[in-house]
Amino acid sequence: MRRMRPLGLSLVAAFALSAVAATAAQALPEGPFYKVEGNRLLATETKELKAKAASSFTLEAASIGVAVTCTSLKLKPGATIVGSTGENAGTSEEVIEFSGCTVTGNGEGCKVENEAVTTSTVEDALGYSSSSRSGPLLVSFHPKTGKVFVELKFVGAKCILPSTKVEGTVVGEAFASGKQVEVTKNEVELTSSEIKFGKASKTVFVESGGVLTSTKAKLTSFGIGATLEGTSQQELAGGSKWGIFT
Repeated sequence: MRRMRPLGLSLVAAFALSAVAATAAQALPEGPFYKVEGNRLLATETKELKAKAASSFTLEAASIGVAVTCTSLKLKPGATIVGSTGENAGTSEEVIEFSGCTVTGNGEGCKVENEAVTTSTVEDALGYSSSSRSGPLLVSFHPKTGKVFVELKFVGAKCILPSTKVEGTVVGEAFASGKQVEVTKNEVELTSSEIKFGKASKTVFVESGGVLTSTKAKLTSFGIGATLEGTSQQELAGGSKWGIFT
């Protein structure tokens, strides 16, 4: 019986290690996903989304000195966030309407047509900033179909280019009350939140079925690389409290 003791202890240790490994596996972040009023928004559920500009937005093709700046934005009715289950990312879908738009560097007296810009249908996905599912939470934006976000049109006899297509993917950072949302940090429900876009190119890791796919932000306009800078403030219709969680 004494000889059996080491074996018994080994089995106990093995079971303990297995339990620790299982707990660690269960502790891996999921999503990221949306939570509304204390409950995870499920895959079959949607909530109406609204947004406005918390700062001006500037699309810039720096190498040729052309920039388009818009002071306001709103979402076309029908914009929604979409829930998810398990190790799948929450998503959203919207058409963005920018206004108060001006252009510089495209010729003397050149203006943005109607001083307004309306995008194609945009599809977003929540994601991680690292393959280890840690750090700041990000949101990727890309056209739902095709490559074109929007075709900018300009008016004026001296416009150098009459139009340009904006294509690619942009990635923003999630913020809540001015604080960056990270895995297990600042994951809170509020009536409004922010997404900040900067000039630095970011890589986002989006989860689907437990598998991460990475996408690097890349935007083109005027036939060359471009950047988008600005901050949007988002809320749900009806003023529900919501947020991004893992």
